[in-house]
Amino acid sequence: MALKWLEERWRTLIPELERWSTQEEEIRVICEAEVAAWRGRSGLRKANSLRIALTQTRQRVRQLPLTAENRWFNPRTGEWEHIALKDLNFSQEEWLHMNLPSQEDVQRKVAHPLRLRDPEAIVACGERLLRARSWPEVVLGVVINTGAKRGRNREDRAISRKDEIFRVV
Repeated sequence: MALKWLEERWRTLIPELERWSTQEEEIRVICEAEVAAWRGRSGLRKANSLRIALTQTRQRVRQLPLTAENRWFNPRTGEWEHIALKDLNFSQEEWLHMNLPSQEDVQRKVAHPLRLRDPEAIVACGERLLRARSWPEVVLGVVINTGAKRGRNREDRAISRKDEIFRVV
């Protein structure tokens, strides 16, 4: 269920997106103005606070019918999407900043570190996976050996294979 204030915003936003669905520049202006209005709301000045509004609005826009005029092919997802989803988004830097742990989380983790029962076994498993012939096992080995969290690998890192040398960027 969407936030009440957000549903009220949609009463204006959605008809505007439908009205201008063939005008890419107008859609961009509408989306930028909408996010600017959210940022102007009391309590929503931090990018992290805007995450819910953006996610719910993008889900609502996905419910709009796609036509040849209002769609674009998203190369990242490999799917057709409403053209508004191109501009109704945060930059990669903003998403990265939002996903950083808070200072409180960092302090809590420093004060109460997670103790691993057998770290040597974990390292050995990661090394074994790096030598595997199966690409998914090699990727898992890279993830284990870099300390990456599950789910972050797709967005924050690109793992590529080139001449049997693996790069994590």
